[in-house]
Amino acid sequence: MTRLEDDDGPTFFLLNRGDRLEAEVDRLRGMVEGHATVLRTQDEVYRERDALVAALSKLWPSHLAWHGDPDWEDGWRNIVCVHSPVGQLTWHIQDDERPQFAHLLVADEHWDGHTTTEKYARLGALAALEGKPYKEGNDGQ
Repeated sequence: MTRLEDDDGPTFFLLNRGDRLEAEVDRLRGMVEGHATVLRTQDEVYRERDALVAALSKLWPSHLAWHGDPDWEDGWRNIVCVHSPVGQLTWHIQDDERPQFAHLLVADEHWDGHTTTEKYARLGALAALEGKPYKEGNDGQ
């Protein structure tokens, strides 16, 4: 690196080719590390969501299904289907989250066509139910 000084102004550094390359590697390393943090955070969010879905699956009749569409992303073909008092609620789960749902049997897929927006509207409607919105003695099957 070459240092240039001007008595009346700031100090400038001229980077040689090796220094520029090293600076670019450092910049890219920071980007990759930041991306890895985002991925870890995304996995954490899915783990938390799946813990809540597992709890819901113990409140109402529920089962697992398999998403057979060959265009669907591998590792995300398991579906948790919860039959709540306000309608069907479904979530795709990652293969490595499957142990949280070991209490559920696998059944044929029978999605009722709801959208993600409708699913969360149904979930919100559960809060408006009076009394016990869960089925007494539900074994999650």
